[in-house]
Amino acid sequence: MKLLFIKLKHIGDALLLTPTLEAARRRHPDAEISVWLRSGTEGILSGCTALDRLLVTSPPGASSGWASRIATDFSTLSMLRQEGIDLVFDLSEGPRGRWLSLATGARFIACASTDAIPKPWPALFDVCKPYHACGDHRVLHDYLLAKELLDLPEEAPPLQFARERANFDLVRQNGLEGAVVLHPATRWKRKMWPVAHWAALCRHLDALGCRLVLSSGPVEDEVRACREIQASSGVPMLLTEGRLDWAAMAGLLMSARLFIGVDTAAMHLAAACQTPLVALFGPTVESAWRPWKCDHVLVTPRMSDAEITRPDGHVDLRLRKIDRIEVTDVLHACQQMLAGGRT
Repeated sequence: MKLLFIKLKHIGDALLLTPTLEAARRRHPDAEISVWLRSGTEGILSGCTALDRLLVTSPPGASSGWASRIATDFSTLSMLRQEGIDLVFDLSEGPRGRWLSLATGARFIACASTDAIPKPWPALFDVCKPYHACGDHRVLHDYLLAKELLDLPEEAPPLQFARERANFDLVRQNGLEGAVVLHPATRWKRKMWPVAHWAALCRHLDALGCRLVLSSGPVEDEVRACREIQASSGVPMLLTEGRLDWAAMAGLLMSARLFIGVDTAAMHLAAACQTPLVALFGPTVESAWRPWKCDHVLVTPRMSDAEITRPDGHVDLRLRKIDRIEVTDVLHACQQMLAGGRT
């Protein structure tokens, strides 16, 4: 049986697919499992042993232009049609993924979306799982569709990153076993906790005797934010400055005592590595994006329902402001996890 999962979304979304891939592999050990992703997101699946092949397509706005993107997709589709795909799962939640699913010529095509799917799309798929049947968490968005068609277990497994595929060179070279990893930066500015708060937290953790590592992606704004935190805290710490690939990041996290960060792909990777973690959620809806099946504490702002109520009367967690999270609340959560707290 040949299975194809299409998920043209962000890096963290790719990792959230791994419980479904792992369950599909266990249930169908002889299946050929392929995943089609946006270029730039495939690296985080380097630790997933359940898949056989990764396919990539250019992301929206790629410098290669639409003509090159179409040529690449056409080449991939030609290969898939020649091979013959038994079952395609479109998990992209957009028209591009749906068109690609239909163009594979697969014998059976299924899709799921957390948004309403406009006509005529539902009529074009063999199974079309609407938003109210996708489950709260984004892991379940993928899993429930595959569970129905592949006879998977009731419970989705944890996120996956195999230890044998992690790189521990940085840990060995710098004596980072048991360090505390902080990942303060994200491309979503509304998810950023203030630099002064991070600096204060670093000083508290340093006073507790923690060896600190400040992690970030390679984007200059993220690297700059970490440098500002280090300078403001006055605490000695190692900065990754976006130089780690996902295998090296996994090695660092598997060796860490604790991960502290906002809602990013790095937070989900910490969950995959089963690193105890503290997650700071401001405008992030925890029922959809909380760390999946790992020991963690969520810290959210102290805000009343009245403060996050929309004009239509709906209480919207996406209106929460992350700068309202208190340093003392995060420190208390860190102390709880460092002491072996479990959630």
